[in-house]
Amino acid sequence: MESKKILLIENQYRQFIKIKTYLNNVGYTVCPTDEVGDPFNEFIDYVRIYLNPRYGGIEEKSRRKEVIERIVKEINTEDFDALIIDYILVGNHVSKTGIFLAETLRDNKVTTPIIFLSREKSNQPKIINNLKEKLEPFEWIHKGYDGREILDEEYFNRYVIKGIQKCIGKSASQLLDEIAKSQTFNDYKKRINNLKNKRITSEQRKELEEFVKNLAAKTSSELETLLKSIDNGSE
Repeated sequence: MESKKILLIENQYRQFIKIKTYLNNVGYTVCPTDEVGDPFNEFIDYVRIYLNPRYGGIEEKSRRKEVIERIVKEINTEDFDALIIDYILVGNHVSKTGIFLAETLRDNKVTTPIIFLSREKSNQPKIINNLKEKLEPFEWIHKGYDGREILDEEYFNRYVIKGIQKCIGKSASQLLDEIAKSQTFNDYKKRINNLKNKRITSEQRKELEEFVKNLAAKTSSELETLLKSIDNGSE
């Protein structure tokens, strides 16, 4: 398997190390690292400040704006294949959740596939009512326990890894890459059709429009008709 790079946003250090180890064992590269310089605590502190206005006594909008810009910049710079985000990232009732963080990332044009990995079950109203279409591509995966236990490796490999692979497969960016590999007219039609109801960025849509126009000039205007049927989720 070609190595995939994942950003793991998990506030409990023991859980972070366990999940990171499981992912490393099957070939994934995981950030932040737990190496010299303590990048784990530095990154999760950014997340805590953004989700909790009272964290560290910081309530200024400018400070929260600064940390979310740093988080978005790191994601865009590293070009991750997926983000794994816990639902509860700050331990008090006034703080926002991992879903709120994900919404902010989508609002900032981060289209990386998101996996919510949580001990919370997805059938709760507080989860269902907040998992909006604009978060696509995403998957909700239960950690396999309800208390403070550590994730079991067998469960992780059977369910979590499968969910990660499924979510990465939803990526509109990957579908664009696959379109370019098409060898026949029918391949182009099928792969462009697969973009229907996928959330793609304005930049990706512009790239796709240019690609299809050039192709249509050589083949058929039918592809342009297909393009018009693709919803631009970033609008």
